[in-house]
Amino acid sequence: MTRGLGRSRCHSEMLSDLPSASGLFITHQTQKPVPGCEGPTHPNCPFRGYYYLVNPIQTRNGHGGAAAAYSLKDVDFGRKTEATNLTAIQIAVTGQSLTLELVARFSYRTVIRPLQCIVPHSGEEVQFINETDVSPISTLVSYAWFVDNEAVSISKDYSCTLPETRTRGTPHLVKLIVSTPEVTSSTQQVIDVDPQNIPEYPERRMGIPIKGINYSVNGPNEGSPPPESEMKESLTVIRNELKCNAVRIYGGYEDALVVCSRLADQIGLEIIEISPNYRTYNPPNISIEEHIQRVISFAPRAEELRKAAKARIVLVVGNELSIDTTGILPGVSYVEQIAAIDSWNSKHDAKLNSY
Repeated sequence: MTRGLGRSRCHSEMLSDLPSASGLFITHQTQKPVPGCEGPTHPNCPFRGYYYLVNPIQTRNGHGGAAAAYSLKDVDFGRKTEATNLTAIQIAVTGQSLTLELVARFSYRTVIRPLQCIVPHSGEEVQFINETDVSPISTLVSYAWFVDNEAVSISKDYSCTLPETRTRGTPHLVKLIVSTPEVTSSTQQVIDVDPQNIPEYPERRMGIPIKGINYSVNGPNEGSPPPESEMKESLTVIRNELKCNAVRIYGGYEDALVVCSRLADQIGLEIIEISPNYRTYNPPNISIEEHIQRVISFAPRAEELRKAAKARIVLVVGNELSIDTTGILPGVSYVEQIAAIDSWNSKHDAKLNSY
């Protein structure tokens, strides 16, 4: 492995005095001096980008015919004025064979959102972004994209719409192959695609000014809150694909409620209901008195959001209190209270109204 690359002049001088792991030096060879050339990275150098590995035992001063046996041509270092670390180029030397290290990678997204948590649908274009680091060898690289084992493109990046996979039963397989004369690397990802229009939920205009949906940030008994990236992607879908202008954000993690509400405001939702829900599924459930105290404690944070937001912020102080808390219906657990709903009477009304 080379230890580093330094400057060189065009008189067959050594590019680096540091030996590689196999005892080879990297030199910059030219046929004759070039006036005004400061080295292989200088724009006036007609031989820029041609490098050779020279056996230092046979040619300790960097000169000699042995260089041809270790030639690695057409490597473009033109964008590097000086490289002193292995990220510039990595060369593994085994005997007289040279291999450039290359790792193919790509990500994918749509025009309006990343596809980190929610799959695309069949009506939107998916952009496949090539993230392979080929900076040391850019003049030698070729690309090939495959979808379900069919070649589709030889461009660096690729975009297309994909048929839905719900009826076909298997996801799509997208593969990228990156090649140089010395090495080839490939990577692949499986991608599920939803149908654009689901027959059970036909798209139709609704003659109402507010159209919203619930979004949960979970509670301590329901798992961790979603990461901020997932919240943002979900809210983007709610705003741009479900065409909602309102959202009710609920759950027991107060910090997550605040973060999610801010994101909803930034994305452009017009009405944001914040609904703290401290219900526990394992007995005993939270008492109605404790629920009241926690809502009172959280209220100033909701007020700060209301003052700073463009959207209309609403704090929802109760949600299904008869089963979210103890003290209204008989029982100390969520399950017991649901079972007692059929016994509801005016006495329970009075307890709920006193809240």
